[in-house]
Amino acid sequence: MNIEEMFKGMDTAEMNGKGNYMAEGKYRVKTTALRTKEGFKGKSFILDFEIVTSNNDAHKPGTSGSWVVKLDKPQAFGDIKGLMFAISGVNPKTVRSPKQDPESHAQASELAKVALDPDYLTKKRKEDPKYLEGLEQTFAVGREIDLETVKIKTKANTDFTVHNWTPASEENSAAA
Repeated sequence: MNIEEMFKGMDTAEMNGKGNYMAEGKYRVKTTALRTKEGFKGKSFILDFEIVTSNNDAHKPGTSGSWVVKLDKPQAFGDIKGLMFAISGVNPKTVRSPKQDPESHAQASELAKVALDPDYLTKKRKEDPKYLEGLEQTFAVGREIDLETVKIKTKANTDFTVHNWTPASEENSAAA
């Protein structure tokens, strides 16, 4: 066995860790990447970000974090839409239901597709040159948004951390 050949390239290989789990707190974060990943437990939506401000010493400014949403969970699409609303400057708590405001929900869904697939925006603009006019494919990267995480108990009596996303605001920044 040639161990050097077997492990050639290991020093530059990306690690596939679970990301940085966020403890309870209030944060201002800057998005660095949105992606999907196929894993042994199914597909996941992943948001990577850098901490800008924090009220939790476990997550200091300049460190990174991530949020993973398992796409097979019933609440997955709603959670992702909430993030898309926040990134686009709309507080998800002020958005009416999909039945009451279908256009806003459809647009949030389209924004997620654009953010995740580099070819989607190009394809849609070939069909309609005015599709999401003025929007760049990278619109969701480099955006500052506010995050509040709170722990709740699930029906199975286990801890679960809820991530509440809102647009970056002076009020929220002062609280962090």
